[in-house]
Amino acid sequence: REVGPGHPLFGRRTVAVGRRLDCDDVLFWLPGGPAVLAVVHLTWTGKRERSPQWPATTLYASVAEWLEHGMRVDHAEYHG
Repeated sequence: REVGPGHPLFGRRTVAVGRRLDCDDVLFWLPGGPAVLAVVHLTWTGKRERSPQWPATTLYASVAEWLEHGMRVDHAEYHG
């Protein structure tokens, strides 16, 4: 709902598979590739963002990449 033209996820099929409890980050599976996963920091505006930089999105080429550079970092941040 929030992504507009120019955003890396615009027009792509996404499936929400997880969310971070302490912030607005949602993990999406991208069945069409080439990236496999995306972490999206939702803006909760309820409408399409005008800038393609929002919502902020990090793409991961593999589950291993997400585990190393996404989940591990988030876990350390969450548990301080």
